[in-house]
Amino acid sequence: MSKEVNLIAVQESSYRILKWVGGGGFGQVFKVLRNNVVLACKQIQTNDPDFALQEQRHMTLVRGGPHIAAVHDEVEWNSTTKTLSFFMDYYKGKDLDRQVETIRAAGQAFTENQIIEIGYQIAVALEYCHRKKLLHQDMKPMNVLLRDPWDPISEGTVPDLYVTDFGIASHVRTIGTRMTGQRGTLGYEAPEISGPAALVPFSQKSDVYAFGCILFRLCTLKHPFEAAGLQPREISRAYSIDLLSLISTMLSIERVDRPTAAQVKEQLMALIRQNISPTAKECRKCQRVFLSTDKLRIHLKRTKHSRKADADSSDEDTFESWNPGAAFSRAVAPTHSEPEFRIKGMAKLMEQHQEQGQELTEAGPDPCPCVVCMQCFDSKKTFFKHLHNRNHYRSAKYVLKRKSTKDLNTHASKRQIF
Repeated sequence: MSKEVNLIAVQESSYRILKWVGGGGFGQVFKVLRNNVVLACKQIQTNDPDFALQEQRHMTLVRGGPHIAAVHDEVEWNSTTKTLSFFMDYYKGKDLDRQVETIRAAGQAFTENQIIEIGYQIAVALEYCHRKKLLHQDMKPMNVLLRDPWDPISEGTVPDLYVTDFGIASHVRTIGTRMTGQRGTLGYEAPEISGPAALVPFSQKSDVYAFGCILFRLCTLKHPFEAAGLQPREISRAYSIDLLSLISTMLSIERVDRPTAAQVKEQLMALIRQNISPTAKECRKCQRVFLSTDKLRIHLKRTKHSRKADADSSDEDTFESWNPGAAFSRAVAPTHSEPEFRIKGMAKLMEQHQEQGQELTEAGPDPCPCVVCMQCFDSKKTFFKHLHNRNHYRSAKYVLKRKSTKDLNTHASKRQIF
């Protein structure tokens, strides 16, 4: 037996089943009462408990992460019934798939703000998993749980969401690719890994594709069987081009064209500031979003969270590169009405140089003093005033002196939001 978890051999279960919650090929989930505490219990029938414990190990790796279901230490093994039982916090709300079915049955639709809020919380969880070098491999609406009951028709604000079911996840030493057997749910598999003959390694971009399928389902209320490669307006005409362009890139057939989870998170935060609240702030500890600085301060005081990011939350060089298309760059480019969030513009600049067959180096061409908005100025005074007011960057040479193009994050804010 594995020493990584607290495995307890029992003849009788220590809990009482209250009701069946759901299940699938990897086990059944019940609402149970254990030690006078209501929990969720996942039961797995198996002759190999060590193999079945992989989900417990994976969830332990990301325990305490933002918007990730909390797993408990103890696991029970009943050798008589060949049943492995492990426990998680119980969330009263439905899973996201049931919410979609409820909306569809009522002939309604999710609002754009609801989709953005849902997407942001999932992006936070997925980015955390990837930073911990864990590939989920089965992202779908059924594996996203709501903490509280929610009526999306009458309640605009989305409750907290939690990603769960790491039954076929893979922990890799070097993030990026992983060969696996079963790799997802039909309809949510990325093109490069779908089909019985697919031998392409699973990667974080495969997770991002499945995440894009979740957003596609929220927008269309349809299953994403033919979502790969759709253009923004082929997905829907009911939502903004900004949101649909992001989803379209996540559903790109070529995985190099898809963004990382971190980049999806940043773009969704930009949409939150654009559509919901321009003063939205994020707690760096739990990564919850607050619509004002005052609400964030109250949260920090109540939870004792720090304004500074934890050491393990710093960006690691673990993500695959992303080459956003010109259509996406135009769609998500910020406007002057968004003073706190600026796309640095290097992606657009690099695209222009690639189209001209030029390599962007310190000795290369410098077409414009401001690489964000591509404006020229008559004097240094107006130029530096522009940089200060708009939080933009100077020339490409200026940026390259501080960071190489390989490591340059072209979609992060220059300033920390605090």
